[in-house]
Amino acid sequence: MRTKDIIGKKIMDASGNEVGEVEDLEIDWDTKTVTALVLGGKGEMAEKLFSRLGARSAPDIPVPVDAVAVMGSVVVLSKKISDLAR
Repeated sequence: MRTKDIIGKKIMDASGNEVGEVEDLEIDWDTKTVTALVLGGKGEMAEKLFSRLGARSAPDIPVPVDAVAVMGSVVVLSKKISDLAR
């Protein structure tokens, strides 16, 4: 899979809520592996979560690759977004 195939994919959390989309990738250049997908805080659930925390806008959230359950037409996480935003 190429970077262009991943960036822009919608991200759903373990509860089935759309939480944003992949904005970028974090890469460990020493091991040449992707370590995290960067979730852009554009989803409705992300906006609600961060507004409750007093943030003016939802920040980008690094999602470790081990929190990804499925990567197909959308990315499905094995955790809730609230668990990742801590």
